[in-house]
Amino acid sequence: MSGTESYNGFRSKIAKFAGLFLAPILFSTIIVGILLIVASVTIGDVFGYASILLMKAPPEEYEVSDFLELAELDSVATDTVHISEITFPQHEQIYGEISVPEVDILCPLIYGDTDKALKRGAGQFIGSSIIGYGGTTLIGAHVNRHFKNLHKVEPGDQVQIRTNYGLYTYEVKYVGVHEASDKSIYNLATSDEKIVLYTCYYEKTALGNVKKRFFACADYVSGPMIIDGSEQQ
Repeated sequence: MSGTESYNGFRSKIAKFAGLFLAPILFSTIIVGILLIVASVTIGDVFGYASILLMKAPPEEYEVSDFLELAELDSVATDTVHISEITFPQHEQIYGEISVPEVDILCPLIYGDTDKALKRGAGQFIGSSIIGYGGTTLIGAHVNRHFKNLHKVEPGDQVQIRTNYGLYTYEVKYVGVHEASDKSIYNLATSDEKIVLYTCYYEKTALGNVKKRFFACADYVSGPMIIDGSEQQ
């Protein structure tokens, strides 16, 4: 046997040995990588959904301030209400009640969406229109508290908002999941009376990293519109 043949035979044995040795390592690395990905996704789901299940349920009863005593459901039948009759809410103050009977949502509406406000109910972004004033009202709440069932809302469902100056009804026209930074589905500059309800949307993300929101957009059906006098003939 020549030296070249011996060398080639040696290389072949080394390659065969390396293959036998490295193949299990490579295979194990791939399997471990897959398991880590699955574990990461599973942990994300566990953290996300556990926070929903373990969060303390919101109280069934809550206080409203004296000047925000809510209107009785059958006592408001006017088409308009003058702005002089409205006491605008202060920051972090309850000024209404949101009800979505189809998905068992009933909670206070608070002016402001700070952490303090969101512990008490659904918070309105103060850069959006007050209910009945004409425009878009942007309202958010925690998915593990007051908007726990928001993802069950469907087009056609009705949202009622009761304030001290009237009862408002809206019909859901659109539901969808978007990035938290996506503002394309609503227009805060519009003069059309609309509401947008939103909450966090849990999906398969590592360690419960929530980057998306569930939105329910609803159009005005009924309720007294706030006027300042110039609208009257």
